[in-house]
Amino acid sequence: MASNTFQSSLSILIALLFLSNCQAARHLLDTPEVESSPHPTIPTLPKPELSSLPDIPTLPKPELPPKPEEPAHPKVELPPLPEIPKVELPPKPSIPSIPKVELPPKPSIPDFPKVELPPMPSIPKVELPPKPTIPEFPSIPSTVNSPTHATTIAHEGH
Repeated sequence: MASNTFQSSLSILIALLFLSNCQAARHLLDTPEVESSPHPTIPTLPKPELSSLPDIPTLPKPELPPKPEEPAHPKVELPPLPEIPKVELPPKPSIPSIPKVELPPKPSIPDFPKVELPPMPSIPKVELPPKPTIPEFPSIPSTVNSPTHATTIAHEGH
């Protein structure tokens, strides 16, 4: 309840402030216009005269000294390469022949007798007792129509 009172008093306070601002603005519009004095004129300043720029003297182009001539190198002739005498290689040794070795015959794998598994013993069938059912508890009748009450009544009718 306190929050409702606070909210309503706050909204009234805001409304009053808004209305008082509107009234103040209306009174501003009602006031006669005050004559303002004419604005003073700003005197124009004389433009300063710039002196003309001095002439930039032209510089002479630098010239590179002439390239000195390189002294001529005497041509040196290389002596002819000496001839390498051809050496005859001795004949290649022959590879001795390796005698062929015969492998012994592969041993045969003996046949194993087939083993038959004994028949599986039969497991006697066991019958399980029937599943226990949960009995339905009677509901307490009430005057209120609720979805759980309606389903309970529907089950009881079965």
